[in-house]
Amino acid sequence: MRRAGALCGWPSVLLLAAVVAGCAGSETTPPTGSGGTAGGSAGSGGGGGSSATGSAGAGGSAGAGGTITTGGTGGGVAGAGGTGGTGGSATAGSGGRGGTSGVAGSGGTGGTAAGGQGGRGGAAGRGGSAGGGTAGASGGGTAGAVGTGGAAGWFIGGASRCAGSAYVVCEDFEATADGATPAGDWSIATATNYGTATLAVASDFAARGTHALKITIPASGTSVEKYLQRKNLGALANGHFGRLFFRVQGPTTTAFVHWDMILGAGSFMGSSRRVRWGVTGTGIGNTDNNWAWIYNIEQGDTGVEARSVHPTLNAWMCVEWQWDVANQRIRFYFNDTESQSLHRDTTLPNGTALQLPTFSTMSFGLAKYQNTTADMVFWLDEIALDTQRIGCAN
Repeated sequence: MRRAGALCGWPSVLLLAAVVAGCAGSETTPPTGSGGTAGGSAGSGGGGGSSATGSAGAGGSAGAGGTITTGGTGGGVAGAGGTGGTGGSATAGSGGRGGTSGVAGSGGTGGTAAGGQGGRGGAAGRGGSAGGGTAGASGGGTAGAVGTGGAAGWFIGGASRCAGSAYVVCEDFEATADGATPAGDWSIATATNYGTATLAVASDFAARGTHALKITIPASGTSVEKYLQRKNLGALANGHFGRLFFRVQGPTTTAFVHWDMILGAGSFMGSSRRVRWGVTGTGIGNTDNNWAWIYNIEQGDTGVEARSVHPTLNAWMCVEWQWDVANQRIRFYFNDTESQSLHRDTTLPNGTALQLPTFSTMSFGLAKYQNTTADMVFWLDEIALDTQRIGCAN
């Protein structure tokens, strides 16, 4: 089984990932609050929370927002070319998630809260500026959590979204103590763990909630694998969609490294196969030589790359994938955007079959196969598996 120098000889695939619209969980739209009067024609209010701001006029300057007493809809969609109006004040209304901004529209200024709970800031609209204006001063209420994320509209922070979800698997690590690992169908299997490393739940960083899985691999040692393994996959053995959040501590190694984070194992045409989502490259950056995503078949050390899709440091990222065994299809999404380079049906660019096995286990963690110039420290959170695409916003 080849590890050192893995994937060094692959041809580069220079194909930019297509930007796709973000997904968000469906919410019941509450009654619309009374907003401000626009200087031009008034824009319509967006769905979302339960405290209100005035919506911007289309093409003109928006007027000041009105006042509501029980909380209305969340931030409106900014009008095209208009400037945002001043948000109204809310009394005892709980804040909702802000709406997305319109094309070229600017966010309005948030109002003051009097006993209410502040809402999350809106996500950026396509081509527009960020939705939701500056935070209003609190007037006795608790300020709402500020959402973060890309233009697609997914958020980091707040409570875990695994609780109450209908996903086949959703592990948020909230029920596991610091220093431990989840029990039940989860384990640290000997076959996928060797070398010097640590893997345990920690509470220093979390995408949502207060806990995440933390993995540390010291710079010393050429080949190391440290995975948390999931068994008893049921229907997911024949294919599934996956989603997780992860964070990389920087600064990190500047030497070339092949590292993997997601590992599926099982039988393909009577033989064992391990297929992986990982990264190869030299250091963090945006060139073809820097860290970039790959699909890799361990047996034969072959696969396909997306040399224009790069991880970053010290920020939460979202990875989604599809492994479709019946149709021998793979797909990969990074921060809500699909990488077309990693969308393959039946074969790799070199003509080799994808070799997706019937999965007996899925493993999540960190493996590296070269010496590195610094420790590698990762956090993983909200690992979800299902028969349908999950999305970063859920």
